[in-house]
Amino acid sequence: MLWLEVDALIRAKTGGAKSLDDFCRAFFGPPNGGPEVKPYTRADLVAALNGIAPNDWEAFFRARIDQLRPRAPVEGLEAAGWKLVYTDEPNEIAEAYAADPEAGCDLRFSLGFYLSSEGKVGDVVPGGPADAAGIGVGGEIVAVNSRAYTPTVLSDAMKFAKDDGAKIELLVKNADFFTTHALEYRGGVRHPHLVRDETREDLLAKIFAARTWKPEVKQQEEARADATP
Repeated sequence: MLWLEVDALIRAKTGGAKSLDDFCRAFFGPPNGGPEVKPYTRADLVAALNGIAPNDWEAFFRARIDQLRPRAPVEGLEAAGWKLVYTDEPNEIAEAYAADPEAGCDLRFSLGFYLSSEGKVGDVVPGGPADAAGIGVGGEIVAVNSRAYTPTVLSDAMKFAKDDGAKIELLVKNADFFTTHALEYRGGVRHPHLVRDETREDLLAKIFAARTWKPEVKQQEEARADATP
C-alpha cells in the first residue's frame, strides 16, 4: 500500500512521465555482477526517489512508517483513482464465507471480531466494539440477545440495532465460565468494497497493465553496465 502511494506520487509529480518502474530500474538495476547481499538505508531510498521525482520523501516515510496511524494506509488507492467504502452488501470474500459451512464469520469491519464456524472468537480488533465490551480471543459466543448463537441470529441482531437502536448482548463462554457483554454498536452489517472514484484518473489500470520488454531498453541497460568501471 505504501509503494502504491509512492507510485501515484511519482506519476503526479512528473506529469505521468515516470513511475515506480523508473525507480526500480534505477535502484535495483545494473551493474549486475551476479547474486550478492547489498544492504541499503532509508537515506539511499530517499536519494534514489529524489532522482526520479523530487519530493520530501524523508517526511513521507516518517509519517507512513515511524508514526502510528488511526486508519489503514488507503492514500495510495485514493491517489490511484479508487476508494474504499463499506456497505451491507457482501463482497466476494464474504459470499465465499457464507457458502462454506466450515468457514467462519468475519465481523472485523463491524463488531470488531472474527468468529470460527463454531462461534469461537479468533481475532479481536483493538478499540472495536467487541474489544470495548471486554470480549477476548478464545471465548465462544453461545447466545445473542438470549437466543442460541448462529451467524444469522447475530446478523439479525446487528440489523435490529441499526434500525431500532436495539441492544446487542452476547453470552460468552470461557472454559467453565459464562459472561454477558453488551456491545455499543449501531452501524449494521459492513463489508468493504473497492470502487472507482470517477473524479480521478484510474492509475491502477496503468499500474497493473502487462509490461512489454523493449529491445532498446535492454540495449541501453547493457550499455550502462558495460560503461560501469
